[in-house]
Amino acid sequence: MTVSFKVVDNRTSISGKIKDMERQLENYKVFFLQGMAEEIILASPVDTGTYITSHTISSSIPGGFTSSLGKPKNQDFSTYAQIGLNGLFSDIEAVRDLDLTAIRISNVSGHAHVVEYELGYAPYTMARDKASIISQTAAIKAKSR
Repeated sequence: MTVSFKVVDNRTSISGKIKDMERQLENYKVFFLQGMAEEIILASPVDTGTYITSHTISSSIPGGFTSSLGKPKNQDFSTYAQIGLNGLFSDIEAVRDLDLTAIRISNVSGHAHVVEYELGYAPYTMARDKASIISQTAAIKAKSR
């Protein structure tokens, strides 16, 4: 005769601990992505606003590009940083159910390569270098909620 039991019985404290850990993991993912987004936005330059508003978070590398050709220069950093951050936070909501290893942050501006590798801003390199600190902060936030 077969013997079986539920590994996690909803009447036990283990069930509550597992649910709490699942919630923490989901919160961690959101906080980590938000931290990475904030780091990239803060390190991004603004001239026309094209670069800072062309960051995306998704599971693939987006096609096409955006151009700053003909756009007015010397735009306000705060205004465009908020637009860029809002876009990234919206993207984070769309990728919540994905494994973190499947998520990419990209920039589709025509001059993204120049900003990252030639002008010295390197927001992606800087964010990647700070990922462990961002991860620790995200874990602390996730545990506290």
